Amino acid sequence: MKRIAFLLAALVLTTALFTGCSKPSDSEDETTTLPGADDITEEPTDSGTTAPYSVEDSLPELDFGGLEVSFLNWQEALCPEFGAENSGDIISNAVYTRNITTEERLKIKLVFNDTAGNNENMNNYIQTAANDIMSGSAQYDIFASYSMCGATLAINGYTLDLLTQEYLDFEKPWWPENLIGQATINNKLYFCSGDISTNMLYYMFVMFFNRDTINARGLENPYELVESGKWTVDKMIEMTQGMYEDKNQNGARDEEDNYGVRAVTNVWTDSFFFASGLSTIEQDSNGRLVISDTWCSEKSQNLLTKLCAYFANGDGFLGSGNASRTQFTGGNSLFIIDSAGSAKDHYAQSSVNFGVVPVPKYDEEQEKYYTTLGFTYTMYSLSKAASDKSAAAATIECLASEGYRTTTPAIFEQAFKYKYSTGEENVVMWGIIKNSVSFDLGRIFTTSMNKLTYSLFRNALTNNQADKWFSTFAQNEKALNTYLEAIMKSFESGN
Repeated sequence: MKRIAFLLAALVLTTALFTGCSKPSDSEDETTTLPGADDITEEPTDSGTTAPYSVEDSLPELDFGGLEVSFLNWQEALCPEFGAENSGDIISNAVYTRNITTEERLKIKLVFNDTAGNNENMNNYIQTAANDIMSGSAQYDIFASYSMCGATLAINGYTLDLLTQEYLDFEKPWWPENLIGQATINNKLYFCSGDISTNMLYYMFVMFFNRDTINARGLENPYELVESGKWTVDKMIEMTQGMYEDKNQNGARDEEDNYGVRAVTNVWTDSFFFASGLSTIEQDSNGRLVISDTWCSEKSQNLLTKLCAYFANGDGFLGSGNASRTQFTGGNSLFIIDSAGSAKDHYAQSSVNFGVVPVPKYDEEQEKYYTTLGFTYTMYSLSKAASDKSAAAATIECLASEGYRTTTPAIFEQAFKYKYSTGEENVVMWGIIKNSVSFDLGRIFTTSMNKLTYSLFRNALTNNQADKWFSTFAQNEKALNTYLEAIMKSFESGN
């Protein structure tokens, strides 16, 4: 019932947003003209803590007597999430408020310990956690790790089953139902994320587009395509057909040319796969991890074939991060796939009149859009060596619930919707994007599967090998099943 109440509240908010958008008239001039930067000039006066952000937690009054609750956190997290300061930045101030409120409510002291732990330094993070547990020093109560690390810590037996801990309420809206449902394996849950991680919202994969180019070319309104369910891969290809231009006239496809869509080779191409409703790993009816039927399927083959042709020889380009952003803001592409936080970090600081939409779905038959996360968000776990497990669990719940009421509105309602983007249509799009965030078990467990759960499709696309998709998958299928069996054994053994 609590979940239903939240969804109803969210529906009311979404309906209000859509109602507030002025629909273009039927005149030819207005159907393709998109609003400019002057459409919304002021930030909302309220803090954004209206429904659904007003949901309260179930924590009782607690007093842990000034106990220090210690975190091992990955230091490369780019969006403020741990020891934030009251610096004047919207997001940093909100995180600071969340942390102070948690300390006051629980009568604790938060202690954040930085260590290297991103993609290149995961082994360092895991070894640091292992050393603490094996030595019995109990220096860390909570592991706040790079997303890929969460599952590895669990498999190694370093973390507690969160479902057995008091104070944690995974029915609350700050815990994504999609993640909690998938990550609960053999009735055990060892890691979680959601509104507790500012980086989760910051690194949603989205598509930015140049509104001036849309208007100049008389193209279909991307906002209307999304709302009508017609924003698809085929529509993206159709809208950008013929946009390639050899701007530097060197006879080669390179970064300086004009393209319809830009994407970063090593990361952002993943979003096409998951936005199409495809998945890599799922649970069967017995709760066992198995290869998804959609991973290597006719649908994934068709998607790959279209994208390979588009990016290898058509109007798309797979480039490098900052160079792609520079070319986009300079007018040399209509669309770019990027993280949501780039609205604040890059595009709001440029002269580009940008809009934002979800990554396109596979076809119009697909019921909803799916938004994929980059790996640069935080998974939270309870250390087996935690000195006070109840206090640590209460801390996680309080940080998540206060984050839901404080940091999420700051990031989403104030920063993304108003301060760093303009136009009512963008406000609606951010709502659609946030509500479509989804998780994939293969991405969660990818470090234990030799990273095959994202590299197979990514490599096939970047190397233009759609014709080898089925054979490449077949070569790796046995290894994939071996990895899955090992993961299941770990969970069944009690780790």
